[in-house]
Amino acid sequence: RRVHGCADCQRYFDSVDPELWLERGSDASSPQIALLVRGGLCDALVALLRDGFRAKKRFRSFHIVDFVVASVEGPALRRMELHESPRALELQSAVTELSRSPQGTNLSMLLRSLVCAGLNTSVLADWLRIMFSNPQTLGSFYDVKSATLADPEALDRVCEAVDALGLLPFD
Repeated sequence: RRVHGCADCQRYFDSVDPELWLERGSDASSPQIALLVRGGLCDALVALLRDGFRAKKRFRSFHIVDFVVASVEGPALRRMELHESPRALELQSAVTELSRSPQGTNLSMLLRSLVCAGLNTSVLADWLRIMFSNPQTLGSFYDVKSATLADPEALDRVCEAVDALGLLPFD
């Protein structure tokens, strides 16, 4: 699968002189970037995150945000020896902060806000790698045989596409 939202964002920036990129990456001066990121890119990433996700388990419903939270809890980070990783701690802090914000009451908005926060700070690919690095947490929320992002090669391809966006200014 391709992350079409990444390609759309890249084309959007490629269509103008690099000197105009800062202006183009701000949704305050360019509303189209908000549609590309909050619409296209977030939709593409959410589709990938939903692939193989177990939304129901033992009479309980789960949201992708539950997986993200479980991925950054202290025990999960310690198991993967990521408890001192600056990126893992940034992700943990972003999840905590967004959970307490007005977006925190709507899990879909919280997830989109998390994607935007990772993109704005050029760490979204690192965050994806951290979330999918713990086999125990991954197995609790995903059917690892069918989930696209449980495949290390697929995860690398998605992260490469997202990494390329890290070179572009988003605000």
